[in-house]
Amino acid sequence: MQRSRTEERKNLNRKQNIQMTKQTFRRICLLCIAIFPILAYASENSRDAAPQRPMDAAFLSFRPTDYYTTAVPALSEAGTADSSSFAHWRIKTNLLYDAALMPSVEVEYRFNPQWSAAIEGNMAWWHKNSTNKCYQLATIIPEARYWFKSQGNRRGHYAGIMFGGGWYDLSDGKHGYRGEGIMTGVTYGYLFPVGKRFAFEAAIGVGYLHAWHDEYLPVDRHHVYQQSSTLGYFGPIKLRFAWTFTMGN
Repeated sequence: MQRSRTEERKNLNRKQNIQMTKQTFRRICLLCIAIFPILAYASENSRDAAPQRPMDAAFLSFRPTDYYTTAVPALSEAGTADSSSFAHWRIKTNLLYDAALMPSVEVEYRFNPQWSAAIEGNMAWWHKNSTNKCYQLATIIPEARYWFKSQGNRRGHYAGIMFGGGWYDLSDGKHGYRGEGIMTGVTYGYLFPVGKRFAFEAAIGVGYLHAWHDEYLPVDRHHVYQQSSTLGYFGPIKLRFAWTFTMGN
């Protein structure tokens, strides 16, 4: 009897810890989604309000002869292209996830030639009641990226840090698993142009994934609970080959 009560307390504490983790994760995701447009708006305003540097003004007004009619981009004091010449918004879809019947959309904002931030969302919501088969999976993954020596708007290497998570309900008709998970890790990717506004992006992410789920048996369109368990995994957690559309310049 005493052992049974001890097990009940352990299960209750574990469920409370899992619930607290879920609430924390949801708050972090909502915070990231709320901060992203604020940072982008602040970056746009600061760039518009930035005064023109004397060096830029002198460079733009310099005309050695009338033979040159091609516009030359403004240079910063470091001698690189000004960030105002960059297209700041980029929309992507991961073709690998799309092929797996899990539509993917990502929005990325380029603050300057070195830094960008992105939010990726993926969702598969398929269910067949007649066979009790279920393929439901949704993830939200914010990511911060540092771009190495910039090669323009639509070409270059980057390294990133990501944190995200999601919800899932998977069943093959005989066994089912329903739960949530969180992940964090680092990414590396390369972007290369295809045409004027389009590009491909290849990337891989490695990190840690922690998931908790309830195992159930699908019986007559009902879920018969079996047990709860957790999963910890370290290794590749993200693979992307994305089709990209660049907005702006």
